[in-house]
Amino acid sequence: MPCMRTTRPKPRWPGGRGLPVLVLGLLAVAGPAPAQAPPTGKLGVIGDSIASATHTSDMCGRSDIVQCVENLGGLQTREWSHATGQESWSIASLLGFTADRVVDESDDGEEWKDALDQARKITTDPDVGTVFIGLGANDVCQARGHDYAGDLTVAEAHIDATLLHLTDMLPADGTIYWTGVPNVTRLAELMSGRDHNYVFESCQATWDLDSNKVKDGAAADACDHFFDNTVCGLLEGGEEAKDLLVELLLEQWLDSEGVEEGPCGKVLNSRSTAKDRDEALAYVIELNELMARKARQYSGRNGIRVLFTDRVFEASEQMQPFHISRFDCYHPSRAGQSFLAGEIWKGFMLQGNVFGTEHATTMYVDEFNARDYCNEDLTPWEACWIEVNDDGTATGGDVRVEGERLRVRDNAREIGRAIPLPDMDRAWVSFTWRRKNLDRAGDYVAFEVSPDAGATWIELDRFAGDGDDYGQHRGDYYDISEYAGADTWIRFRSAPGLGGQDEVFLDNVTVQAWRDTGIKVPTVLYELSGGQVWRKIPARPQ
Repeated sequence: MPCMRTTRPKPRWPGGRGLPVLVLGLLAVAGPAPAQAPPTGKLGVIGDSIASATHTSDMCGRSDIVQCVENLGGLQTREWSHATGQESWSIASLLGFTADRVVDESDDGEEWKDALDQARKITTDPDVGTVFIGLGANDVCQARGHDYAGDLTVAEAHIDATLLHLTDMLPADGTIYWTGVPNVTRLAELMSGRDHNYVFESCQATWDLDSNKVKDGAAADACDHFFDNTVCGLLEGGEEAKDLLVELLLEQWLDSEGVEEGPCGKVLNSRSTAKDRDEALAYVIELNELMARKARQYSGRNGIRVLFTDRVFEASEQMQPFHISRFDCYHPSRAGQSFLAGEIWKGFMLQGNVFGTEHATTMYVDEFNARDYCNEDLTPWEACWIEVNDDGTATGGDVRVEGERLRVRDNAREIGRAIPLPDMDRAWVSFTWRRKNLDRAGDYVAFEVSPDAGATWIELDRFAGDGDDYGQHRGDYYDISEYAGADTWIRFRSAPGLGGQDEVFLDNVTVQAWRDTGIKVPTVLYELSGGQVWRKIPARPQ
């Protein structure tokens, strides 16, 4: 996955040009969009773990850390895939394909060597007339110490075999939509030092599977899962629990990545060098350039259009931490899948010159890294957190920011925030939580939403006693679509009888919302031909 900032100069293609984007846009047309019939046939998808949305859903629910790893390790949530999902922003939806008309062969760890097999499987369905390809990230993300010598030649042979098969087997009016590889080397720069994982102290420790840097809360939770309380009180019990937890994670990586280390060791392992990352970056550029050449070479063969864009490479600079899964600091989160779909789609269309080119999105994220109710480090909010029945500050009182978490304790306290979501069709909230010293059923902190600026409140969840939690990993997604509007608020409210030492800690509050735009298949496309010459592709019958 790509990341947000880099100190390196932006890589350029030979001759000083950026990699050509083959499909750049539509004719600008004034007025409302004419009615268009949905596409016929089915969409076939060739891809890897990004397309299959592995680790995209990264909330642990109410499970302990061991159950969380067992439940989320290798989990694919294809309904949130940028390629095949049925949310309005997915490539499948933007192209007009419903879930029953998608043939999805994407899977974990797939490389170009696996593409022909996937292509053969999707073309066994004679109704497949459109194909989306998203491969190559795993060709770059090899194990630590990998040498790319000869890899491009091998990849070219697999690409040729795949495109020959597709252009032979698809109907004469078929189309292949093909995306390039993001700048995976930027992940290390964006994420390595972040506390973005439930098990380890940092993303770097996650990628290294470093048992010496397992969080105290995760270790205690794992110890409580594996052993009884007496053993957990001993140092050996805690250390053994750490090892068992890391072994469980390693088993998950082996299943999904096929290597005996954390993901993308060539780029992300702490023992990899700057030279390793530079070699990986060079290979990303070479692979994207190769795919662009192959798209030009095969486009038009047997009447099949091949449309390629590498926009995700340039868009890597815009990625932010909340676009990355909290489970592994590597795969896209739900927000990341939406981001990828939007950027890839822009690569196929000229922004502003198509009916509803972009799905409208809103993101609010608060990780409480600043002890301030108004200033955020990741996204701007339109309002501050507001306390009720406390001192009104982020640094004092029973409700406060403490240790980069929001703490709520004592009776009848509240803290809420406006999250304006005008005209949004879909909206979700997620956050993590931990209970401490809640010793009876009447002890709780409730999570509530209001559609009318606080005139009415709806309780969505309650974190109640008796019970204590180890680690800040428990959390869920909450669909608040029916409450989304200009006056939406959320709040956390403590029980009337909550004690002065009874606490609930909250973190990673994320709001993701979007509006359907009804984007249809474009009627006129432009293709870059011969490096600089533009030609119009005739409109297809709808």
